[in-house]
Amino acid sequence: MLPLPCLAFLDRPCVFVHSSRAPRGSAIARLAGMNAKRHSDQFEERVAMWVFEEDFEGQKLTEVINSTHENKKYLPDVRLPDNVVAVPDLVEAVKGATAIVFVMPHQVRSSHDRWPQRRAPC
Repeated sequence: MLPLPCLAFLDRPCVFVHSSRAPRGSAIARLAGMNAKRHSDQFEERVAMWVFEEDFEGQKLTEVINSTHENKKYLPDVRLPDNVVAVPDLVEAVKGATAIVFVMPHQVRSSHDRWPQRRAPC
């Protein structure tokens, strides 16, 4: 959760985006969903979770997550809040977002170390 002074610039919904290919991404989406519900006066309750579309037991993973509220492939037996919505289209997932959280496996991190460093306004 952002420190309270940072909330002033979030006049639009906070949307959470991540890659679902690791348990930590779904775990953080779960926390974001719970916090968005708890602080619905500051955030839109819907939390978009970008999911790389793949098949799981004969169904699309996004359909499994949205119908069962569980990422059965990467975080089984942990219920996601009803307000967390799996979205396979990255552009659609970030539409209208004022805050985006990326959860990447540590193996990917080294290639992103060369990205320019930018600081949040708070």
